Amino acid sequence: MLTAGRVFYELYGFLAIAGNARTVVPLMKRMARLPQKRGAENEDAVMALIAIAQRIGREAMLTEMAAFEQLTPPAPAPSERKVVVEKFLAYPRQAVEDYFQLFYRSSSADDLAKAMERA
Repeated sequence: MLTAGRVFYELYGFLAIAGNARTVVPLMKRMARLPQKRGAENEDAVMALIAIAQRIGREAMLTEMAAFEQLTPPAPAPSERKVVVEKFLAYPRQAVEDYFQLFYRSSSADDLAKAMERA
C-alpha cells in the first residue's frame, strides 16, 4: 500500500509493528514528499522508521538507506548515514512502543467502553 501511495491512519503503527527491510525505501520516499507543515505525520513516519531500524538491524538499515539515496542524489557520505542509523538504534525502544501504544498492546475493556461512549 505504501508503494501505491495509499496512506491511512494506522499505516505508521502497522509499519512500526511489522515493517521490514522492504518497507524502508518506500517509507523514506513518502517522508521525502511530506511537507514540513504536516508535523504529526512526519513524526509518525520517523518513529515507524526507528522501529523498523531496531528490528532489522544496523547492516540492513544501512543497505536500505543507501538504496534510497541512490534514488535521491546527492547522497550523504556513508559516515553520515552511519550516524543516523546509530541514532535510530540508540533511541529507546520503550519510547517507540509508548508512541504507538495502541499497536503494542491488546485492546482492553476500557478501550471498548470509550469507543461506545463516542458512538
